[in-house]
Amino acid sequence: MKLCFLVISFLSVLNISSHPAGDMIYADRFLAWSYVNPNNMESHHAAVYLMSPNEEVSILMTSQHAGSDFYMSLFNGKIWYIESWYNHSASTYHLRILSGKMGEKPTEVWFERSVDKWHIGGNGFYMESDTSLIFAFDGLHRYTKRGSVTPIPSTGADIFNVRESRGHILLQQHDEIYCYNRQMEEKQVWQETILPDLVNPPLNRNAIFDFDYLNGELLLANWGNSSVDLIKVSGEREFLHQIQLPYTFHLVAFGDDKIYALASRINPPDSILPRLFIMEDHSQREINISY
Repeated sequence: MKLCFLVISFLSVLNISSHPAGDMIYADRFLAWSYVNPNNMESHHAAVYLMSPNEEVSILMTSQHAGSDFYMSLFNGKIWYIESWYNHSASTYHLRILSGKMGEKPTEVWFERSVDKWHIGGNGFYMESDTSLIFAFDGLHRYTKRGSVTPIPSTGADIFNVRESRGHILLQQHDEIYCYNRQMEEKQVWQETILPDLVNPPLNRNAIFDFDYLNGELLLANWGNSSVDLIKVSGEREFLHQIQLPYTFHLVAFGDDKIYALASRINPPDSILPRLFIMEDHSQREINISY
């Protein structure tokens, strides 16, 4: 939930607009999401925002690096953070990995290193163990704490996004999303997730930007339609909320009995602005985010 649709081309669009990439995770009654702090287009310092159980919003941490992003995944009761930034002088990505309990500041567990062309986390990742993770980059690859990167041969290059949700692995291919268990046994498939023939989508990009899974249902941040969509077990698609441009939704997460969604103002050269929504019982309300 923090992302490269059509691999490199969409990243270029995001960089131009200085829009935050990243993820949204709900656990232990807390909600965390990736954004930037401050919200100007020049520095783009990544930050992790946190909403407590009483719905107070704060900043958990901010990167010291310009042009940075935080990517997140839940594993073994902890949040794992990839802090990624681009070194323009060396034309390489750098990263370090932190881990900690939800709601608490994490500690560094994998030290900083250059990862060359790999934009690890930019197309999603999940932890395989405390010492290895799986990430998407023209297919799936394994990255270890020792620094090695190896492709997983059984996966095709058309996999361009991966997520872990409650013990399930979600893979995105074009407009299809596949759900597997951790043994990589296929459980469910959703086809035609991208709505065709949308007129003037944000940044001229029609895509599903983020997704989450719970009890057979798929939650979508529909970037192209500026909406939050729910595909039910029956296959019926419900549009939970649509926001007016220049805002669009780009992060979503299931809670215990609520749905969370983050939208941003996308109107270059204006600065981005976030709006956080909570949806429950067929209604929605907005949470104030001080900026």
